[in-house]
Amino acid sequence: MKTSHLLIALLTLGCLALPATAADKKKPKVKRPPVITPVDEAAVAVLKPYDKNGDFQIDRTELTAMQDAYKAAPTGPLKAFDLGSDGTLDDQFDRAGMNVKLGAVPMAEADKKRAEKAKQKEEKAAAKAAAK
Repeated sequence: MKTSHLLIALLTLGCLALPATAADKKKPKVKRPPVITPVDEAAVAVLKPYDKNGDFQIDRTELTAMQDAYKAAPTGPLKAFDLGSDGTLDDQFDRAGMNVKLGAVPMAEADKKRAEKAKQKEEKAAAKAAAK
């Protein structure tokens, strides 16, 4: 008798869960405007010459060249990337900040393309609606 009560309870819970999942599928999609990623142009201008392979990331070999340049001119533009203020560009801490700055460039380009496509789509829809 206990197993039959358990079986009935499980079947009841299963039946209650079905309408909830069906209601989720009927929700309309919300259109969100594309967000344009901000790019620190000054930081990218300083880092770009050191990114030899053009992958928008500062590798360890590229970092050694930056460290040499920073030692030669400790008050130069690379000082802004010394986040630890210890006089050296660290492999993990400082390089991660540089890669975030450089990584925003392709993201911003992709955001602009997405915004352009969305605008073209809206223009087509408006032209189609005006033709009717």
